[in-house]
Amino acid sequence: MSDTQTEEERQLDLEDYGISLGIKKYQDSLLIRDITDLPPGVRLLKMALEPTAGALIAFLDTSNSGHARYRESKEFLRKFDPNVVAFLTAKRILNSLGNHNQESFQAIAVSITEMLISHLDYEQFKEEAPGYVYVIEKDNRWASESHRRATILRAKNNLLGRIKMETPMKLLIGAKCIELFIGATGLVESLLIRNPSNGKENYHLCAAPETAEWLAKANAECELLQPVHFPMIVPPRHWDAPVGGGFLTNAGTLQVQLVKTRNLEELMSLADQDLSQVYSALNTIQDTQWRINTTVLDAMSAIWEMGGGLAGLPQRELPEIPQKPWGPDEVPDKDVLIAWKKLATTVHERHARQRSKRVATDIKLFIANRMHEEKAIYFVWNLDWRGRMYPLQQFVNPQIDDSGRGLLEFAEGKPLGESGAFWLAVHGANTFGYDKASFEDRLQWVLDNEADILASACDPLRHVAFWESADAPFQFLAFCHDWAGYRSEGESYVSHLPIALDGSCNGLQNFSAMLLDQTGGEATNLVPAETPSDIYQEVADVLNVMVEEDALNGVEGAEPWRGKVTRKVTKRPTMTTPYGVSRFGIRKQLKFEVEKIDKNYLSLESPGIAYGYLSGRLYDAIGNVVVAAREAMNWLQGLASVTAKAGKVIRWTTPIGFRPCQDYRKQKLVRVTTLHGGIQFHLWQDTPKLDMRKMAYGIAPNFVHSLDASHCMLTVNKCQKIGIKNFSMIHDSYGTLAADVSTLAHTLRETFIEMYSGNVLEKLRDEVVAQLPLDLALEIPPLPEKGELDLLEVRNSRYFFA
Repeated sequence: MSDTQTEEERQLDLEDYGISLGIKKYQDSLLIRDITDLPPGVRLLKMALEPTAGALIAFLDTSNSGHARYRESKEFLRKFDPNVVAFLTAKRILNSLGNHNQESFQAIAVSITEMLISHLDYEQFKEEAPGYVYVIEKDNRWASESHRRATILRAKNNLLGRIKMETPMKLLIGAKCIELFIGATGLVESLLIRNPSNGKENYHLCAAPETAEWLAKANAECELLQPVHFPMIVPPRHWDAPVGGGFLTNAGTLQVQLVKTRNLEELMSLADQDLSQVYSALNTIQDTQWRINTTVLDAMSAIWEMGGGLAGLPQRELPEIPQKPWGPDEVPDKDVLIAWKKLATTVHERHARQRSKRVATDIKLFIANRMHEEKAIYFVWNLDWRGRMYPLQQFVNPQIDDSGRGLLEFAEGKPLGESGAFWLAVHGANTFGYDKASFEDRLQWVLDNEADILASACDPLRHVAFWESADAPFQFLAFCHDWAGYRSEGESYVSHLPIALDGSCNGLQNFSAMLLDQTGGEATNLVPAETPSDIYQEVADVLNVMVEEDALNGVEGAEPWRGKVTRKVTKRPTMTTPYGVSRFGIRKQLKFEVEKIDKNYLSLESPGIAYGYLSGRLYDAIGNVVVAAREAMNWLQGLASVTAKAGKVIRWTTPIGFRPCQDYRKQKLVRVTTLHGGIQFHLWQDTPKLDMRKMAYGIAPNFVHSLDASHCMLTVNKCQKIGIKNFSMIHDSYGTLAADVSTLAHTLRETFIEMYSGNVLEKLRDEVVAQLPLDLALEIPPLPEKGELDLLEVRNSRYFFA
């Protein structure tokens, strides 16, 4: 890199480098992955499935006259769902196009039939031994496709034997499948090609000229669509239109859009809307200067060099698969074999689960090491269709996991001052996990643990046992360093840490505010209190009373939960209630959360009844705590159902001036279940009809997300006008420098009050009514009644965002 380069030239080089890495990554995948595992191949596979299946059906409907082998081949193919034959044929043929060894026509034909035989074996095995198949698939769920397939077929062969067929018959059947595929799609052609090494001629399948040209173009596009996005070293281009903002090269390529959507018509319609406040918020957040936190980088790098496995990092090198405890000529004892398989399976599963985490850690450290000498780095942000803001760069950004966020701090710091020191202490307690107590108790927690905090700052590796036990270890380690600076320099210490204020179950906060619900407001800290309300514990308390009463009355499923319903059990279902979680969804969440606590938590061999019982009662308990939120959600679903009945999408205007469009279409599904290609292949085809169920169930979470997005952006704009320049925003978690937290806290409360001073549901109804015929507009249910909550109390609620 030349010393005479401007910052902009360095940025363009960095973007070109990211593009080149993306191209190389995609080209490498072309060499090691099947064509049908990559986007262009998937598109060809989907294009080929329906016509090939249609050609097979037509062929099987023809007369059975002819040679005996010909009739036999038809009888064999009639055993299959035509979509299965079409899928396996298309997958095998298309993948052969990427084989540099250029397989012969005969080899491909035979292998197609062998794939069909494997599928038939699999179906027979499932029919005759379903429980056995279920156990094998469950035990091998983390294994590769080839290993899973081999394991299932080996078990089937041992139990039931294998379908036998001579090679000439395999060739005949496979050749017919190829013939049908070529005739139906025209994607490939069969050519007689001379082998230069021996002079022999043989038939090979080659991509038709149009297919070869299309594949080359599609692969070239995919190369450019997967750049590695590094943080920028100059401020991103400001957004002032639906395309062209962010990266410098984006002004020419227009690959990054303001809104992540496949609906280009909706995207371009944004150009006609007044999005001045949206652009202002997005550009302000993009202008935030960040830098790499070298204290955290050094600690993370050292832990990774030592092998990982601490502070939430995965093991860098996982244990090797255990050696078989018997010799090659020995027959193992059954118990020894079972024990070895169990141990080997556990290690296999760990490998599969940890692989992506290891890669992510490597990339984080690569990015951080490349950027750590930059005085300032920036992130490009855009929106989802509801208006929520997201950074585009992956792995290290203000919205990523703990290690990725811990690597970042603001480039511009400020002296703490008295209020900043207080908020720094609150942040430390929060990141450790001591976040349910009063602010004063959180400060006291920091003082009580100050010796360990300062020791961790001085020598993180020696004292890792303390700080790695935090909920957010690397963010807590960053706090330890700043607290040491504060203790050394006092209130003049210049802090660069982002200090976050988090909403209390923010979805339910928004619903409680829009209906002025006193009960919900108290549960979600809209109302002042000496200590923060904990809605998850409140739901647990209500649920425990229900469980105790049901158990005494002999209600099935209640007894195992007596004394076992804790805050951890109720948190996730309560948190996802405003986002439309169903009773079935609650049941799945319960099982997941309980097994995280202890797989033997209920001490039951078959806990299904207990989970079924509690999911229903938990749904009721949540409704008892946040009655108005449930009413608002039901009203929104009724509104969406009427709109879908009219065949209309739902558009509304958010308080920031953004216009979301909820448009869920029904899709036609062709499902192919096969042992090859990953057990199941789904072909989804869009239809012009609206999906009424999705429209109804999606509106509550989408509407409330659009509101929390507006609150976030309106807060940024107000703060920017009064001089705050540093923002770390995650939907319902607002962060800035410690010295500015008090100002941020005041501003976000004022913005929230202003946003809900009107009737947002009434405004939504009026916008939807304007889009509907009069007869259907009359079917919209009456608005839910508002309560008596005084929204101005939010000003005095210390724990509204805390």
